[in-house]
Amino acid sequence: MLNSILLLTLISIIITFSIKIILHIKNIQMFNLRGMPSGHAAIISSILLYLCMKGSNSDLFYITFIIFSLYITDLLIIYYYGSTDNKGKNFGHSLLEIIIGSIIGLIITFTYLKIQKK
Repeated sequence: MLNSILLLTLISIIITFSIKIILHIKNIQMFNLRGMPSGHAAIISSILLYLCMKGSNSDLFYITFIIFSLYITDLLIIYYYGSTDNKGKNFGHSLLEIIIGSIIGLIITFTYLKIQKK
């Protein structure tokens, strides 16, 4: 299980980082690690779904869900109510960045589990 979680984390990082680079190359957004999509949301949603689908220890699932909830809440609070950097860019992620990151994480896990069944 640990190898799968580490692999899902690595895949999430690579895909979200690649999307940020593509969006920058296409002049859709400036390159920014805090930008679209949220890599953190992709990672944690991917792990959360994996634990759920694998029927993992319920305590581990609930702990991961609590961490996910706290982290996402913090990202939103920091983005909407926190300070900005010297270029006026908010810290954290917008709700849309978090939702897209989470969807990417879910897609990664569904794809991984489907491939794993073969």
